[in-house]
Amino acid sequence: MITNTNKISIYIHWPFCNVKCPYCDFNTYKEQKIDKTLWQNAYIKAIKYYSNLLGKRPVETIFFGGGTPSLIPLSVITNIIEEIDKSFSILTNSEISIEVNPCSTTNTKMIAWKNAGINRISIGIQSLRDKSLKFLGRLHSANDAINTIENAKKYFSNISLDMIYALPEQSIHQWEVELLEMISFKPNHCSLYQLTIKNNTPFSIAVKNKKFHMPKDNLSRDLYLITYEIMKNYFFNQYEVSNYSQINYECRHNMTYWKCGDYLGIGPGAHGRYTISNSKKRYATLDASGLHEWFKITSDTGCGVLQLELLTPQEKNLEKILMGMRINDGIPFKLINKKNSYLKQFLDNKLISLNKEQGLISATPKGMVILDYIIEKLIL
Repeated sequence: MITNTNKISIYIHWPFCNVKCPYCDFNTYKEQKIDKTLWQNAYIKAIKYYSNLLGKRPVETIFFGGGTPSLIPLSVITNIIEEIDKSFSILTNSEISIEVNPCSTTNTKMIAWKNAGINRISIGIQSLRDKSLKFLGRLHSANDAINTIENAKKYFSNISLDMIYALPEQSIHQWEVELLEMISFKPNHCSLYQLTIKNNTPFSIAVKNKKFHMPKDNLSRDLYLITYEIMKNYFFNQYEVSNYSQINYECRHNMTYWKCGDYLGIGPGAHGRYTISNSKKRYATLDASGLHEWFKITSDTGCGVLQLELLTPQEKNLEKILMGMRINDGIPFKLINKKNSYLKQFLDNKLISLNKEQGLISATPKGMVILDYIIEKLIL
């Protein structure tokens, strides 16, 4: 019997998309003709490499991300999952997720995903308004998104929806109406992101050239807090800055990241963290981002890792603060320098709260609005 000790999560990065969205700075590439057997073999080779390195550890979660994983050939998904189970051991209550786009999702695919063992589907609808979808560079319509949600309900009992808000010219009322419409589809989990302008994206150039203007900080703050209140009123728990779930439907895979658990990142540009058994040595990995470079390194060494770093105790503690402050559980108070001059200020202004009994500090909803600033000051 597989025990829950020494658990690990596995992230599979599929780098291809039909088109690259103008706001996206992920390591993705426009879809091209590929040799599916070549790609499958590369992923499987890396899985075997890690199994030889770390042993047959129990796998709690698998996450197919990207890119657009709904473009992965169905046989490749099936064979990757089978290899993970053979090289490691997938727990019977594991969470196996796939990110999908409405324009590349069909009933046939959903049936195949379910048969392969996938039990959680994350649908990137991003908006339920055609005008917003066009602005965001999405290929699907609002109707496509709705149809995908309804069809997904036939096959999956764990459905997550991704939405983007705080768009240029979007009013609070418009977002409230759209958010309530999204809630009406009764998802189990929602990832609700404010639009952020990333460097070296088409949107960053557009903003620089004043093609559009982003909402003012006050409006962004109000949109965030209203989102929190509406989700709370409909029994969605905000367990992370941008993530809300019904009871027991938190994304277990992402919680591995935020709680600094062990996870393998496999695929071009993927990050990973793992601890060698019977030691406190924790390593950070970064796979090569270029497609040809990743294949070459995988062929030469058995995995696509370009950078391997042994984390120092200080770096491990810093990571616990950076990741742990994102979730409602918070972090051990002992990680923070008690002489930090901002600590009292944040507590007095109710930006963070202190649970003395459990020895934890966490950001309040008000603090989540400026979380990056709070974290920056807490690590001084």
